[in-house]
Amino acid sequence: MPVEFKLIKKTKENSNPVLKPGEAYISNLVEKDRFVKKFLWIACYLCGLEAPTLSHTLTENSDGTVTISPSLMCPKEGCPAHYYIRNSKLELT
Repeated sequence: MPVEFKLIKKTKENSNPVLKPGEAYISNLVEKDRFVKKFLWIACYLCGLEAPTLSHTLTENSDGTVTISPSLMCPKEGCPAHYYIRNSKLELT
């Protein structure tokens, strides 16, 4: 079953987008006015729960796609979603 994944671009007008299931955007973690790392804010493709990928590694590929590692598991109790984001494609485990 193919699952849609869409990377949303943040803009000044849309700095905190409302996500639909399977959508995500890149954000910056800043602590005490110092850049720490980039991360993906993603909405689970099954239940729509929005959560950050702060404990994951975000790689921005040269072709403009993103890869997240390790795999993602939805933190919502009862949601069985477990998947990978590779080259901006959502792959089920």
